[in-house]
Amino acid sequence: MKKIYLSFLLLALFSFNCKVWHNFTTYFNLYYNTSLLYQEADELIKAERKNLFEFTEPAIPGSASQSVTKVIEKCSKILQFNQNSSYVEDALFMIGKCFYYQKNYPKALRKFNELIGKYPDGDVAFEAKLWIAKTNLQSKNFPNFLKLIEEVKSSSIENGEDEILVEAYVEQIKYLLYNERFPDAIKVCEELIENSSDDLINAQTMYQVGEIHYKLNDFSKAADAFAKVEDYSPSYDIELNSKVKLGKSISKIGKYQEALDIFIDLRDEDKNSESYDMIELEIGITYKLLEKWDNAYKQFLTVDTAYSSSVYAGAARFEMGDLFEKFVPNYDSASFYYQKS
Repeated sequence: MKKIYLSFLLLALFSFNCKVWHNFTTYFNLYYNTSLLYQEADELIKAERKNLFEFTEPAIPGSASQSVTKVIEKCSKILQFNQNSSYVEDALFMIGKCFYYQKNYPKALRKFNELIGKYPDGDVAFEAKLWIAKTNLQSKNFPNFLKLIEEVKSSSIENGEDEILVEAYVEQIKYLLYNERFPDAIKVCEELIENSSDDLINAQTMYQVGEIHYKLNDFSKAADAFAKVEDYSPSYDIELNSKVKLGKSISKIGKYQEALDIFIDLRDEDKNSESYDMIELEIGITYKLLEKWDNAYKQFLTVDTAYSSSVYAGAARFEMGDLFEKFVPNYDSASFYYQKS
């Protein structure tokens, strides 16, 4: 009996040591470098997304494209030659996300489903469900997406998975914007802000609320939303754009002097020097609305000459053409600036 017990113990120790050794060699031969490549590529791809709620995924930047291909190759080797290691679950997840980034959605879906099938209670199984929903959204399989995203949201709330909950809200907002369900999108944006502690995301979301109201010509509510962006922690771009849109919204409801003050304050800040062309144009347009024709012309002329290669120079030339045609009748000048624009 003792011999049998000893044999069993030795076998167990041997099996355990084999698994440990297998994990050790897999980690250093494949997994470690693969995970580093993946993390670097993942960060570069995320940085490429300028608009959190843009439906279409951004293209993989050139600096990350080769890394994504290598991650797929190395993860495939783990799946093929190291099936008994502890890194198969992570390999499936990384390869699924890389296929997603390459916009190869059928392959991405297969890997995410394989992961959940093999490791239903694994460390990344729940997050993989979110990525299945994301993949269905990009594939425009909207019925599957809607069913899955509600499941992910409910489970996230139940299990305190706040980050995944916020990501689920973002995907739902993308869907609603893509399908032009704007009132529903506003409602979900407000729910996201209520459930998120990330003030950077909250600032982007409040800005999106303002954009929707602006698109719907509800300029008073748009102004309220753009003003609230500062309550959070906006990036520089979101902060600047929200203030510009605040000025434009206020102008739309007839508060021209208040709008002008906002634009002049923006012009007085040195940090906005890269956007002076846009700001100067808005100042000119507001002077025009205030019927201060000389001031308006000077502003447009500044944009036309000081920023002649800017896209805003063309808009300034058009505004001068409109000014000379309708408000300061000089049809030769109007024709000149229309042609120049």
